[in-house]
Amino acid sequence: MRWTLLVLGLMATPLASAKPPAPAPCSDSRDAAIVVLPRSPDVRRPVRLIYVAEAAPADGTRFSLTGPTGEVPAGDLLRLGGPPYGLVATTTTLPAGRYELRVMSQKGELACERFEVRRKSGAATRRRVGEDPVWEVRNRWGQEFENLYSLFIEALFEAPVDSEPIWRPLHVVLREQPRNLLFDYLNMGEDGPGKSALHLEPDCADFPVVLRGYFAWKFGLPFAYRQCSRGASGRAPTCSDDVGSQLRFAEKPTRVRAFEKFIRWRAAGSTHSASGRAALEADDTDLYPVELKRRSLRPGTVYADPYGHILMIQKWIPQRASSKAGDASQGPDVPGILFAVDAQPDGTVGRRRFWEGSFLFPRDGDVDGAGFKRHRPVRIRRRPAQSRADAEARLADAGEAALEVLKWEIRPYTNVQIRGTADWGDFSTEQGKLAHQAFYDRMDALINPVPMRPEIALKAVMDALTEEVRRRVQSVGNAEEWHASNRGRSIPMPEASKIFQTVGPWEDYATPSRDMRLLIAIDTVLAFPGRIVRSPERFLLASGEPPEAVKTRIEKALLADARARKFDYARTDGSTFTLTVGDVLDRKRAFEMTYNPNDCLELRWGALEGTAELAPCKRRAPADQVRRMESYRSWFAKRRRPGRE
Repeated sequence: MRWTLLVLGLMATPLASAKPPAPAPCSDSRDAAIVVLPRSPDVRRPVRLIYVAEAAPADGTRFSLTGPTGEVPAGDLLRLGGPPYGLVATTTTLPAGRYELRVMSQKGELACERFEVRRKSGAATRRRVGEDPVWEVRNRWGQEFENLYSLFIEALFEAPVDSEPIWRPLHVVLREQPRNLLFDYLNMGEDGPGKSALHLEPDCADFPVVLRGYFAWKFGLPFAYRQCSRGASGRAPTCSDDVGSQLRFAEKPTRVRAFEKFIRWRAAGSTHSASGRAALEADDTDLYPVELKRRSLRPGTVYADPYGHILMIQKWIPQRASSKAGDASQGPDVPGILFAVDAQPDGTVGRRRFWEGSFLFPRDGDVDGAGFKRHRPVRIRRRPAQSRADAEARLADAGEAALEVLKWEIRPYTNVQIRGTADWGDFSTEQGKLAHQAFYDRMDALINPVPMRPEIALKAVMDALTEEVRRRVQSVGNAEEWHASNRGRSIPMPEASKIFQTVGPWEDYATPSRDMRLLIAIDTVLAFPGRIVRSPERFLLASGEPPEAVKTRIEKALLADARARKFDYARTDGSTFTLTVGDVLDRKRAFEMTYNPNDCLELRWGALEGTAELAPCKRRAPADQVRRMESYRSWFAKRRRPGRE
């Protein structure tokens, strides 16, 4: 991947013999690029080699790495993606010298890149506070970097399909060198271990902003953000036309701390739960809506739900037939999965799968603006003369470095520009035209294009609900840890709709939004058998078996499966109590009142008065909070959050 242009002066030397043959051409392209990491390879560290492309590399595609001593092992290949696709290899440490990497398939060369490994690789670590930008722009966004960003997100949160990974907070996962493709890319110890490592702890709204900024900082890409309103009942949020960027002057003297200050307190601090729900057709936004196609729904694409929760696509798992499948006529027996990652107010980062119980889509009466969106591309340009003069007048005593920064500005692409640009071209407001159920039908057809037997589809929704429940165990446990470290003091409860949007311990440890999603997830599972009658074409039914009969059979199977799925939670006295997913289904009315972190663990799980399960309970929410919860209960019963006041 060509990022900068270097002009090298070569001294001509008279030779008696003929000129040596010119080296073989070596290049990559927008569609198929090679990335060599870190930025300045040296003899002390392994080198990571990445091939990233729009098209899937064929089986047998390999890396050919040559250096000063001939061919060098590139390391085992890790395959990622689809689309985009990637091959990743990590070498051992390499001797100093010049290297050439070629990506080869049976049909020939796919891409080539030359790089140098140096004996030492220093990095400028200082910033002039008030004069230097947080980081300089060295590169431009385009398909190569968009593809690499997708692979970075996929690899960072990679985990086995049947696992339920959790990290807390975000910088914990960034410090895992095997999974962070950009680990210490700038050679400043920015990813740890050590005192210079970044500390990043975003919540759900900030999560995509921080990761996008982290990636842009590493590669010297332009980065922008806007401040947005919260919106109101019947009105989508609007965002300012005043664009913030990394051209803001550094506020800390080192590059790492300057970035940390900027991304945590400036960019993330300007982002909130409504920022992602700006109107689909608006230009003044950080995110733009995309087509419901695999090319657009790539890792790194953001999903903003109607109530302010933000998720980010991490990986697609294709639908397939397992090795145990004996009869092809029975259809695929392994459902496809679209995985996403999100952050919670308490800093926990986890993975969840796409389904109606976690990706909430607007219902009739909700304000449009939710849906899948990508980061709006941005570019750097010279600031118009008049605005530059105004800025310089305000900084009359600034140094030359500051005045140079003022000559430039970061400008986002408009929707029209995105439509007409080959690197993106996927702006679309089609999601705003889809009815609630039509959206889920479209997504189901993308995730599982081949109809499956009802039993297989049932297992998929039960797996999703089970993941939701187990993640709640972590959330409720985090609140209990807070109480233990704060001597059990009560957390103040906000008024009315502010229980869903506030700051402080209530925001971090109460679960009204998460419990609302849990209730919707329970409804989705209980309604699953009805889908067989509503959309029989989406299922592989036995010949001659009427959908109504299948529905009855699946209803029984659902309840049996729910009773077989068990999970544990820790009670107040430290003992473990076992519940089943069937208990969760039975307690759905209780979960309308379980979000208050001032209640004991047993009440948070819907334990009934007078039962042995509730016996260890020693802490209850104050009576005035309980009265207010009762008055708010209708929101949860109707599964509809109130409009913002």
